[in-house]
Amino acid sequence: MDDINTKLAALNAPPPPPVAPVKPDVPSGTADQDAVLALVKRYSQAFEQRNPDALRQIWPNMGKRYAGLKTSFESASSIKMQVQTESVSIASDGNTATVIAQVAQEFTPQGKKPQNIKFRAVFQFAKSNGSWVILDVQ
Repeated sequence: MDDINTKLAALNAPPPPPVAPVKPDVPSGTADQDAVLALVKRYSQAFEQRNPDALRQIWPNMGKRYAGLKTSFESASSIKMQVQTESVSIASDGNTATVIAQVAQEFTPQGKKPQNIKFRAVFQFAKSNGSWVILDVQ
């Protein structure tokens, strides 16, 4: 009888208070922001390594730019690139992003003096099959 009363009391007890969802310490979108910034870094590394194939891995739809960059990379004895990010914008749907950055590039043609170029770059990204890729760089 005590066993039945214990079970009935458990059934009639009020439900436990709801547990509040645990909020992450970082705002949502940070993983996407980190992912697109990692692509900007890989973009810079591909230039420094003079590797057009590494660039095409992160920028699969670069089209005719591939041939031009391949020629530029082959004519260079070294390329150094620094990218200073100004802003990162992830679209509300989480499928596109834009990074604005200042780029300083030192391009050294084979047998010639280095040429320094500074410009503002706008990187456009899209999420494809759960991974970010570069759509365009202007």
